Amino acid sequence: MTHDSERLDAMILAGAAQGALDPFLEGTGVDKKALLPILGRPMVAYVEEALRASGRVNRIVAIGLDPEDAVTFSGPVERIPSQGGIIKNILSAMAYLRDTGSVSPYFLEASSDIPLLTGDVVSRFVDACLAKGGDLIYSVVEKQQIERLFPGSGRSYAHLRDGYFAGGDMFMVRRDIPASKGKIFEELAAERKNAIKMARVLGPGLLIAVAFRRLTLAGMERRVSKILGLEGRVVNSPDPELAMDVDKPHQLEMVTRYMERMQQ
Repeated sequence: MTHDSERLDAMILAGAAQGALDPFLEGTGVDKKALLPILGRPMVAYVEEALRASGRVNRIVAIGLDPEDAVTFSGPVERIPSQGGIIKNILSAMAYLRDTGSVSPYFLEASSDIPLLTGDVVSRFVDACLAKGGDLIYSVVEKQQIERLFPGSGRSYAHLRDGYFAGGDMFMVRRDIPASKGKIFEELAAERKNAIKMARVLGPGLLIAVAFRRLTLAGMERRVSKILGLEGRVVNSPDPELAMDVDKPHQLEMVTRYMERMQQ
């Protein structure tokens, strides 16, 4: 069975975090990381371009971009206001897509701070997710894949029996996931950069398994699925672009240099 003709609706998380301005953005002239310029273009524009270039995406919704935010996209992008938190934004975008006629069986989510994303990377990830099935499909990338292209990237890694893994910044979710799952997703989202804290949210058994490196990716799928009451799946992606987000000044410099080399 092939999934080549499957086209999904997608959302880009592009809003500012609640509270004070991110120190990373001080002096940049922008108040949202999505608008941070790299080689003359805001980061979010690179993400939108990759989604569209994949040939696997239909509608694209940007959550958190205001009408006055000057971004030139490569095609139509629907903008909806931020709801104040990652999970609230995702649930709001999912509801918006459903209420405005989406029949996409899954929604594809991407953060706005992975400007190295390409159409080929998106297409491979979508294929892998559809092959896996499930309700929620999350991306991880092995440390060696990231460090191969971005040595000293400063990413956080979980040490599992299979190896060291960083969380990716794309996932797929079935369109009819109940909104009642939102609370635990909010807790997980708040701790998504720290595997130990995520395990603490999911329960002491998972925390112990992570701490003593007893957990495999397959074991994580089973445990998280049971805890959430959903079919959770993990895609071990070969593409470091999925996990090379821009959170710190040295990561911005690293990504900018890489993009400059690719354009030569």
